This record gives sequence, structure tokens and C-alpha cells, in this order.
Amino acid sequence: MSLSRRALLAGLAAAGLTGRAVAQAGGQVFSRIAVDVSALRVQGLGPWADLVAESLDDSLRREFVGRIAPGARGAPMLVARINGMSLPAYVGSGGGPRFNGSGGNGTNDYLDGELLVVTAGGRQVLERKPILSAVPAASAGAWYQPDIDRQRVLALTRHFAGWARRMI
Repeated sequence: MSLSRRALLAGLAAAGLTGRAVAQAGGQVFSRIAVDVSALRVQGLGPWADLVAESLDDSLRREFVGRIAPGARGAPMLVARINGMSLPAYVGSGGGPRFNGSGGNGTNDYLDGELLVVTAGGRQVLERKPILSAVPAASAGAWYQPDIDRQRVLALTRHFAGWARRMI
């Protein structure tokens, strides 16, 4: 006999357990997730900021599935604030061991930000976790693909979201 998620939640509610008890069983529950890319906009990265916001929102929702409960009264929000992004020039060749000692490419993409756990009303930061995602530029695919920069951003946001799940 299998127990469905709905039956489990109904049973917990009938037992009088709160959202906090459910969170302890599977991680903290959030009322919503928000992505703040205003710092990227200030840096003049408007279209890239939009891509980061959309992709990071999707990635965070995937990583935190089951931990987002819009109806959870009093549950805090999870905010991912992105402060900077770096996509250095990448043309598929590296400097070899002479330049970075590893014989590899040595070119990484970076997404610098932080996770904020904020009270339901948004008035107080309960927890702050900095994240610096570093992903090899080559991991997104061949440098000559027409949408390689977009793929690099998507790889960065997935990496950032994975770290977010581990840290919160």
C-alpha cells in the first residue's frame, strides 16, 4: 500500500502538526521564492539580467520543489539576490600548464550573489548565505554554438540553485 503526498499532508494536518514540523522533516518551507537582479540592471546588463532572473527562478523552483507553500502563513520568503556575473571571453582553447598550472582551459564563468531568508512581511532578514558559483565556460557546450552565451548563463543559474538547496 503506498501513501500519497496528499494523504500524508492530510494526516499531518489531522494530527495537528504545523508547517514547521513538516519543514523539519524535509527542509524549511518558504511562502515564495524571489530573484533580485537589480544590481545587474544597474551594471547595464538588462537583457542578461532578465535571462538570469527567469532561469534562476526556474532552477530554484526545481531545487526547492515540495518546499514552496504559497498558503503557508508566516513562512519566510527565499530571495536570491544576484550582485554580479562574469562571462569572460571563451574561444575553446586554454593557455595550458604555463598559465594556470592544470593544463586545462582555466576560463570560468561566475555568478556572485546571496540567499536571503526573509520574514513573511519582508521586514527582516533571518539568514544570509553568500554564494559564488564558478562553472567552466566549456561546460555549456562548444564555443561556436550560436547561443553559447545563453547556455553559459543557464549553466550558471542551475549551479547557483544547486548550491542554494545545499546551503538552506
